[in-house]
Amino acid sequence: MTKNYYKFLKRKLLPAFACMLMCVQTGWGQIATWDFNTLAGNEATVAATTLNGNLNATSISRGAGLTASALGNAFSTANYTAAGDFANAVSANKYMQFTVNAKVGFTVSLSTLDANFRRSGTGPNTFQWQYSLDGFATTGVSI
Repeated sequence: MTKNYYKFLKRKLLPAFACMLMCVQTGWGQIATWDFNTLAGNEATVAATTLNGNLNATSISRGAGLTASALGNAFSTANYTAAGDFANAVSANKYMQFTVNAKVGFTVSLSTLDANFRRSGTGPNTFQWQYSLDGFATTGVSI
């Protein structure tokens, strides 16, 4: 290779490549949280208390088969299915749900899901997370 070729690489291509690397933005961070401190626990829904500005508003809610139950600093529920399997919970509408979707022109991708649970001795002791990209028009994907 000629000396002029190396000058071209050094003066033109490398700065352009460095600009491309610096101009691409990837964001990581907490996108939605629900803080139940100060709540009675029996609210029908609770809006996210922290929400990334590029997401649509979201709330957590219970399936129609569950009963809200007062328990301070929580989002409390009673009347879980004793059989405790996933199919029974879905068919009896005994689940909790929330939606995370991006505003027009933005995308969202989840890499982790962190949750803290507080349960009584009669509450569920296993959990199944499921997601859908079409509002559960088709069967959701279990994770």
